[in-house]
Amino acid sequence: MKRIALIENTGKDFFKARMRLAKYLKNNGFEITVIIPNDGYLTKIEEANFKVIPVGKIIRGKGISNQIKFAVDLYKILKKKGGYYVTALVFYNKNLIYKTKL
Repeated sequence: MKRIALIENTGKDFFKARMRLAKYLKNNGFEITVIIPNDGYLTKIEEANFKVIPVGKIIRGKGISNQIKFAVDLYKILKKKGGYYVTALVFYNKNLIYKTKL
């Protein structure tokens, strides 16, 4: 089974914009792991039967330090877990990771 890590800047964004994609992929045989900050939507996503890994802070805060912490935490998670196909990770509308196998 192929594993896909769906990563979003906030849980709210994932819940509103990527939940349908996650369900579609899961229904078509992919193992889905959701990687998001814990901003109150983590439980809702888990209740939809998705594995959720919380990462760092919400990166939309002021300053670059939140973004760096998010990126470092994300790298550690993906390196430790390994074997995921990763969907786009977007900071300020610039794709940093786009469909990369880690």
